[in-house]
Amino acid sequence: MKKIKYSIFICLCFAFTAQAQDSDETESVSQRSSYTNRHGIYLLPEYQDFAIGIDATPILNFLDNFISKDRIDPGKHEDVTFSGVNSTIYGKYFLNDNRAIRAKLKMDIRNYTYKGVVRDDEEFSNNPLNALATVVDVKQSNSTNLDLRVGYEFRRGAGRLQGFYGGEVGIEYSFHKERYKYANPITEANQTPSTWDFGGNMPMPRTLKLKQGRVISPIVAGFVGVEYFFAPKISIGGELNLTFVYRPEMQTELTTEEWNIGAGKVTEQTTRYDSWPNSNLATGIDLSTKTAALFFLMFHF
Repeated sequence: MKKIKYSIFICLCFAFTAQAQDSDETESVSQRSSYTNRHGIYLLPEYQDFAIGIDATPILNFLDNFISKDRIDPGKHEDVTFSGVNSTIYGKYFLNDNRAIRAKLKMDIRNYTYKGVVRDDEEFSNNPLNALATVVDVKQSNSTNLDLRVGYEFRRGAGRLQGFYGGEVGIEYSFHKERYKYANPITEANQTPSTWDFGGNMPMPRTLKLKQGRVISPIVAGFVGVEYFFAPKISIGGELNLTFVYRPEMQTELTTEEWNIGAGKVTEQTTRYDSWPNSNLATGIDLSTKTAALFFLMFHF
């Protein structure tokens, strides 16, 4: 898959370089009129045009699955899906033919409820032969991941192939929490009740709540890319980002419960970690630069 994506990006770059060598720096009216289709529709973005786009990666994944030589069943093809935090929505407004303000949004908000069937300890103690004596434990999981960026874009090129570059600022936000509800309570007679293991909430003390530290990260980034207009006002392209991120992470809170022999009752305890899951590896702040190749399909109107 990576080979296909980077091959497309490299081909677009080479094509743009070759075309730029044959074009003048300024575009005449006659040249501009030549960038229309047979119906007289102008191919390229213009002043006051809006543009919206979607992440083209799922389409490239579909093509990769379609042509892959390693497929076990060539007649079975996966659906094109746009899901998860990797999918990006693009938007632009053109201040003139060669400049635009832009925005990008990646959003992944998930709320899940998990249920696990366990033995009803109270009923089982009264009637051990009742195999249908069951109750349900519940786990509620909520997570949010957002990446919003706004920027300024410069464009150049003649014909269907356009190059662009510029800068952007933004913010990343992520948060995750879990809550557990157990049907079998902890009692003096039953200090280790039957409990569904959702992964991470067992053994004793069992987890009641988990709030992972919020991460709010300001972003400064530069970008460069190319796009090809294969139809009037419709383009496919790719860009390369160089991103500087300041990432402070807040404390994680873990609340558990267990039978306290000394107190003779169930007690709850909240532990705070500088970094989850290992407090000995607390970093708190992440300053980094990173590159990311993005592919998009853009519509202008």
